[in-house]
Amino acid sequence: MPHSFIKPVMSRHTGVREQETNIVANEESRLKDAWRVNQFLANANQYLADENERLRSELAREHGYVGIVKRIVKACRR
Repeated sequence: MPHSFIKPVMSRHTGVREQETNIVANEESRLKDAWRVNQFLANANQYLADENERLRSELAREHGYVGIVKRIVKACRR
């Protein structure tokens, strides 16, 4: 978990300082949530890229099989 950057803001009014600290804490929490979402999306993107590559290679292999069958059929027709 990232380092906490919450530091009380110096103010003459304690209530204002607490409010400013809460704003900073809320912003820090929002940024942590955004970081988690970003990590999830990066993992999902990598999974989809891997799956895309797997399907691409499978399609290329099947296309090769179709070519072999076409050549066999053509040779049998002679």
